[in-house]
Amino acid sequence: MIQNKKTTFPNLPGTKLKELDIPVPSLTEQLRIVAYLDSLEKRFDDLKKLQIETEREIEKRARIDLASKDYNAFRKEYGWTDVVQA
Repeated sequence: MIQNKKTTFPNLPGTKLKELDIPVPSLTEQLRIVAYLDSLEKRFDDLKKLQIETEREIEKRARIDLASKDYNAFRKEYGWTDVVQA
């Protein structure tokens, strides 16, 4: 099998790349980072669910409010006027 010794960086051949020391966090630190990111993902999901529930509740209350009001009082409250057609 022929191995390509080139990288996408013309001045950094694969053999030199293998010689570089690339710091990697300890396994304990990696697990701590993963746990933190997982907690953020859960908070995001919880907030998204709450947002959807809130939007539904607002829509529901708006429908109830609109249905329970006298139409003319509703129009007056929001400053709606009749459209005059010429």
